[in-house]
Amino acid sequence: MIVFAKIQATGNDFIVIDACELRGRTMSSEQIRNICDRHYGVGGDGLIIIYPSSQASFLMKYFNRDGSSGNMCGNGLRASCLFAELRNLTRPGTTFLIESDSGLHKATSLDQNKFMVQILPDLSSLKKLDVNQNGSCPEFHLHSFIDTGVPHLILLEAGNAGIEYRRKWAEYYRWQKDFDSAGVNVNFVRKMDDNHILVQTYERGVEDFTESCGSGVAAASIALATSGEIDYHQNVIIDTSGGRLEVQFRDEEVYLCGPVEISFTGQLII
Repeated sequence: MIVFAKIQATGNDFIVIDACELRGRTMSSEQIRNICDRHYGVGGDGLIIIYPSSQASFLMKYFNRDGSSGNMCGNGLRASCLFAELRNLTRPGTTFLIESDSGLHKATSLDQNKFMVQILPDLSSLKKLDVNQNGSCPEFHLHSFIDTGVPHLILLEAGNAGIEYRRKWAEYYRWQKDFDSAGVNVNFVRKMDDNHILVQTYERGVEDFTESCGSGVAAASIALATSGEIDYHQNVIIDTSGGRLEVQFRDEEVYLCGPVEISFTGQLII
């Protein structure tokens, strides 16, 4: 029996396991897919395993819902923070480090189960795209590409596209190899007013829209700040289907802030 916690971070939900529960065993891609299945398993957008780290308070290993591994997950980092507190790996109100395949992330435990985590974007990957490249789709235009630990394509909405219209184009761009050999996450972004945006993300590895995507809202914020469409010196407010997030720019560092909740705990038989 393996004890797990089901944790959601603005609707982006994860099964989180302490590596000690595995007793040295590894989990196969098929097992991860089955556990994340919403009909026959626990259900989740991904699975996280927390390991000891010699460089940080803990190491987060992230797996997508399809069983593939991911370098990093922004909301997964925040979910890991709550799990770490529950396991006494960190203390409330403190700042600590998290290790991921993307590097070392600073993290801070705030009040009311809110956590702020550092995103590690590869700014050299940022590319401004030709808006005319997507002339056949008047509802939005290609804006930019950036890797914030995982690759993200930013589409700036010019109209009010419905979900099925977005899905059609998300599925198309998701598999484009021009940006990354394994395809990209696709973000639909609408600017509301000064430093307030709406973001909906179609995530690779989930192959669907998620309630929110932490690395995606960070990517959108960086892209619009770099192009001068939002103010780099102010916090960015991002509304997603799952709730409100905030991105902060501190000198050369980028931080994601938002609430996290534990849904339930349980035991797995694998």
